[in-house]
Amino acid sequence: MKTKKIFLIILAVLAIIIMVIGGVCLRDTRKTFSLNGLEFSYPGSWQKPEYVEKLGQKHGEVKNGDGAQRIVVLTEINQGYSVFELSDFLNSIATISGNRINIDGSEAVKMNRITYQGSKITTVFLNAKDKKSQYSISYEVPESISDAEVDKIFDKVLSSIKLK
Repeated sequence: MKTKKIFLIILAVLAIIIMVIGGVCLRDTRKTFSLNGLEFSYPGSWQKPEYVEKLGQKHGEVKNGDGAQRIVVLTEINQGYSVFELSDFLNSIATISGNRINIDGSEAVKMNRITYQGSKITTVFLNAKDKKSQYSISYEVPESISDAEVDKIFDKVLSSIKLK
C-alpha cells in the first residue's frame, strides 16, 4: 500500500514535469523585426530579416522557411507631407479599399486583401510615431493558404507592433 502511494506520487510528479516541458516546447517562439522606429514580432521558424536601402529609404522583409510567405516593410513613405496630408492619404485608402485601425496609438488603414499573380497580399499603411512619414507593411502568401490562416498570422504581427 505504501509502495503504491509512493509510486502514484512519483507518477504525478513526472506527469507535471512532462506537461511543463511539453508546454515549453510547444510555445510559439517569436523573433523581432526592427527598422526605422518600427518593431514587431514574427514566427520564430522564419528566416532572419533582409534589409535594403534604396533612394535613401530603408526597406526590409522577412520570409518563412521556404520563402513562400513574406512580410515586406517600406519605411519613410510620404515623408515631408504635413500631418493633415498624411491623414488625408489614410482617409483616401480607407474610402477606396480598407478599414481604419489603430496600431500602437497611431492611425492606420488595413487594405482589403488583393490577389495578384497567385498570391494573396494584405497591406497596412501606418503613420510613424513622429507623424512625419508612414510605413507600409504587406503580408504576401500563396493563394492556397486560407484567409483565416492569413488573418491569424498577420493580425498577430500587427498586434505586436511597437512604434519608437
